[in-house]
Amino acid sequence: MACAVTEARRNAPGGAGGTQGGSHEMTKSESAIIRGSVSATAQAAGHGIAQSLLAVDAIVVLDSSGSMGSSMGDGRTKFSVACDELARLQARMPGRVAIVSFGSTAQFAPGGVPPFVGGGTDMAAALRLAGTMDAEDMRFIVVSDGIPDSEAAALEAAACLRGQIDTIFIGGEDNTAGRRFLERLAHASRGQSVADVVGHLSVHTIKMLGGGQQ
Repeated sequence: MACAVTEARRNAPGGAGGTQGGSHEMTKSESAIIRGSVSATAQAAGHGIAQSLLAVDAIVVLDSSGSMGSSMGDGRTKFSVACDELARLQARMPGRVAIVSFGSTAQFAPGGVPPFVGGGTDMAAALRLAGTMDAEDMRFIVVSDGIPDSEAAALEAAACLRGQIDTIFIGGEDNTAGRRFLERLAHASRGQSVADVVGHLSVHTIKMLGGGQQ
């Protein structure tokens, strides 16, 4: 297995939307900046995003594939609820959480508002992009509702990370294959894996990080 060797966070994406797996145009959600995000803390401190990433404790790798656009039956989608929870998380832990959103491609969202990528589930590309911000004390939290396009590629990309990987499964109870894969992904790095009834993502993440301000 060949892993790209980088110094911790040296090659972290410092622009408005680093990408793995293909090109993209800037969307409205990517340019938005919310309270507590990496971009917001960088602006408040008067320095660049790359410097703000040095204070990040965790990277949330959020599935934004087509299935995440499915309705929850109350007028909201799984993706929109996840975004609301991530906004709460960043407000509670300002400057400590970075976000990567992935579907057919993976995109860094420094403003804290993950774009809905759609398409497939290229988790391997997302983990490689998150890996540009890797460090021994980094925590990676993968949030997904199903299995990736390639389980082998995702596990290989995960094995290249030094930080611990935790997973939050937000699929249906009948999707046992997706849940079991996320359990395997977490256990490979001695991480935690939980199932979430979408709407408690921020609470699960804070607990995984060992507390934080509730």
